Amino acid sequence: MKKIISLIILSCTFVLTLASCQLSTIIPPVVTTTGEVTSEAPGSEDGTTTSADTVETPVTYDFMGTDLTQFVDLGEYKGIKIEDKRITVTDEMVTRYISEMLISADLFTKQRTGIIEEYTVVSMDYVGKVDGVAFEGGSAKDFVFLVSENANYVSGLSDRTMFIAGFAEAMIGKDISKEFDINVKFPENYGNDLSGKNAVFTITVNHILKADELTADNVKKLSSTENITVDDFVKQTKEDLVAAYNEAARNNMNVSIWNILIDGTTFKALPDEYINEVYGDEIQDLEAMSKVYGMTVDQLLAYYGYASKEALKEEVIKGTKQSIIFYQIVKNENLVIDDEAYEARLEELAKEIGYKVEDIKKAYTKEYLLDRFYFEDVTDFLYTNATLVPAANS
Repeated sequence: MKKIISLIILSCTFVLTLASCQLSTIIPPVVTTTGEVTSEAPGSEDGTTTSADTVETPVTYDFMGTDLTQFVDLGEYKGIKIEDKRITVTDEMVTRYISEMLISADLFTKQRTGIIEEYTVVSMDYVGKVDGVAFEGGSAKDFVFLVSENANYVSGLSDRTMFIAGFAEAMIGKDISKEFDINVKFPENYGNDLSGKNAVFTITVNHILKADELTADNVKKLSSTENITVDDFVKQTKEDLVAAYNEAARNNMNVSIWNILIDGTTFKALPDEYINEVYGDEIQDLEAMSKVYGMTVDQLLAYYGYASKEALKEEVIKGTKQSIIFYQIVKNENLVIDDEAYEARLEELAKEIGYKVEDIKKAYTKEYLLDRFYFEDVTDFLYTNATLVPAANS
């Protein structure tokens, strides 16, 4: 699907596809029979649906060249009040993170007894059943799992796994010496025949994985820095963890700012022809994909997180409103990107994602990329000029 500029960009790192990014924010990973986890788009081995050899031709609209005041009179967009979502990284969090790094590097011992707590790392076997029948992809053996429902948790494991909501929570407090069942419900938009169904997972925890001590020898296995001491490694890890949590908090606050701005803005009109064209283009893509992947359009809509065609249309409208707002701010604040600045931004993007500039230009139009850059700039401007208020529980 060709992606409109919308709120989904805020929660994703820009790569040469947005499909897998969108999917991962909506649908829990699918667990294969081998215990591997995937959140791939249909027919894709790596979650991508766009190659650098394929030119994206999304529907375009000349927002910069259009008098956008015919659609909206922007109110005050500076000083938007948002909850400060930044947190203090404690020594306990750093210790836990390093422990997970050690486990990820196979530096652990196996504990055969104990009670599962939040953030316990276990090796387990499980079998998932719906109506008493095991379903495909619902079983695994020796699966390493971090028991946590905290979506904002930054883990030191190389593959931090999130299961269906309620899965990890139901494991907390269980005695690993006994087999147990947990009951969960698949999301309505899971994207296959399991959508909305109740399931029972029978869990056998083989071991709790306990990290080894952080010794000088183990630091060498975790860090690429030569001759780094244990103390310096801990200090560097805390700095990295602070940066990771700050980035996550910043992304969440950016989403809040945009939601407040869009919901609080009254539109006099909208470019209906453009909206209908974008929506029609998306539906055409889905219809073409349905023939390739053997899925109905409704199944694909659910796969990409939309409850219906109407929900997709609403997303197109929301994305259009957002574009009108951020291009009007570009004009108001003179945040215009000239040709020289555009080329410099392309160089930065290429370095960030590990592609050559010419490959990016082949994959995406200049209009599409400028949308991305303007969106970044306006988002930074709004955040810089926002008013952060203390969290209610701080």
